[in-house]
Amino acid sequence: MLPNLLLNFTEYFQPLNIFNYISFRTIGALLTALLISFIFGEKIIFLLKKMQKKGQPIRKDGPKTHIIFKTGTPTMGGVIILFGLLVSVLCWGDLSNISILFCIYIAISFGLLGATMILI
Repeated sequence: MLPNLLLNFTEYFQPLNIFNYISFRTIGALLTALLISFIFGEKIIFLLKKMQKKGQPIRKDGPKTHIIFKTGTPTMGGVIILFGLLVSVLCWGDLSNISILFCIYIAISFGLLGATMILI
């Protein structure tokens, strides 16, 4: 979406042609997802810990530190990854490409599948 918007102004400002390169858009999407994860990650984990009724199951035969530190860990931490992925693809991806739309559909479907498995 962002490259399509800015490429309309290449007649007036030539450096915007950099948005034609897939490598530049890939790096932009990577950095966008990384910043979103860093900025919103702690807040999402806090909300998930507050909303969660039970924590992640911990094996008794594992290390003793898991019993101490892993209790109460949210099991839906993948929400951070999905949120970062979707926002960066919507900003930097070519939404007219059917492959990208299909990948977004698959990612959302697997995220919803994981969310329903936790809620059961």
